[in-house]
Amino acid sequence: MEAVIAVQMGPGGSGYNSALKEGLEVVLGGGSSFFLPSADKGKRTDGRNLIDEMKAKGYQFAATLDELNQADASKPLLGLFGSSHMKYDLDRPASEPSLAQMTLAAIKQLKGKEKGYFLMVEGGRIDHALHDTNAKRALQDTLAFDNAIQAAINEVKKTDPELKNTLIVVTADHDHTLVLNGYAKRTGKTTAGNAGVLGLVKNYETGEPSKDSDGMPYTIIGFGNGYNRVDGPRSSVAALDDATASADDYHQEVVVKVGEIGNETHGGTDVFLGAIGQGAERFHGSLDNTAVFGKIKAAAKL
Repeated sequence: MEAVIAVQMGPGGSGYNSALKEGLEVVLGGGSSFFLPSADKGKRTDGRNLIDEMKAKGYQFAATLDELNQADASKPLLGLFGSSHMKYDLDRPASEPSLAQMTLAAIKQLKGKEKGYFLMVEGGRIDHALHDTNAKRALQDTLAFDNAIQAAINEVKKTDPELKNTLIVVTADHDHTLVLNGYAKRTGKTTAGNAGVLGLVKNYETGEPSKDSDGMPYTIIGFGNGYNRVDGPRSSVAALDDATASADDYHQEVVVKVGEIGNETHGGTDVFLGAIGQGAERFHGSLDNTAVFGKIKAAAKL
């Protein structure tokens, strides 16, 4: 419903979500095609140019990192950095902001508000890479998300050193079927010259690749289901090595084949929930995911 959501953001326009009152202060991400009519290489069939409509309502617009860095904190900001999804962090060009850079830009827009602010930051492409069973991009986007969290903590501590007036909550909406095969020799950090966790399981005593029942090496990371499963014995295909398994476009092997690339499913195990700052003591133990919303509301005294 990207096109509908885009309409809901434009203050005063047809389809606007009035619950947003005078409008969102800052919106950053991809999806510009859902703001533009087909005549302007967009996907809107109603002829509306929502970017122009939001500019007319006082929004400044950014399409590159340079434009984002020049944004005026006194005006609401719309930043759209791709026609569809933003690039994976592994593939991100210098002109496209990182998740950490967007997080800092958003805090810059919001930190002067007298009544405080609520900011949601999503590392959404972690999910996409996992559906593709492409562990390398999933892990790099997870690092990008971690960098955004650290950037947010560092920035808000400049004005609230002990986080007495700030709550930061980090969680996920679900897991995936990614698994780690055990009894492996410690790999060390993944670098350009070391496959690390993206490589093969190697015997922790000898350092030689471990073998499956077909006598073939296998990777540390695998998935419960997805695209890449050998038909028949694995000995019928070329043996994996670290270079193959740690390549940018490698899709990890799976237990159950479920169709084409992108069809790996969500899992059903618990996910991480962490909090720091004012009201963080509310977030502990095992919680239903729906309880998180109420605890954030309570911390904000809403």
